[in-house]
Amino acid sequence: MSKKVPAILKTDARLKALCVAETAIEKHAGDVSILQIGAFSALTDYLVICSAESGPQIQAIREAVDGVLSGNGLEPLGIEGQPEHGWVLVDYNDVILHIMKPDTRAFYNLERLWGDAPTIPLRPPQEKARKP
Repeated sequence: MSKKVPAILKTDARLKALCVAETAIEKHAGDVSILQIGAFSALTDYLVICSAESGPQIQAIREAVDGVLSGNGLEPLGIEGQPEHGWVLVDYNDVILHIMKPDTRAFYNLERLWGDAPTIPLRPPQEKARKP
């Protein structure tokens, strides 16, 4: 069962990017960043970039994000790459998710390529309620 997220995700790319990033973090993605590239490119509004240590973890992150978004009526326009090759790109039109192994990420260095783009801060983790 996918978690329910606000319906505004269909029209608010920033919230969609945050949802994608938070879902990746839940699957233990490393070094998650969100770049706002809309002012620099007609390609998309946001890039969510994260690292995964293995092909199966790349696949798990992709499936988790797909589960959350598709469960809320948002399907990817396309998926490129293979987990075993170290990089998967998922295109949600106004948000593109890149999941890469650390060595692949270091080689392509998308953060440097889009170095003028603002970085969107991730939401701070919610405090867990303490039981008395």
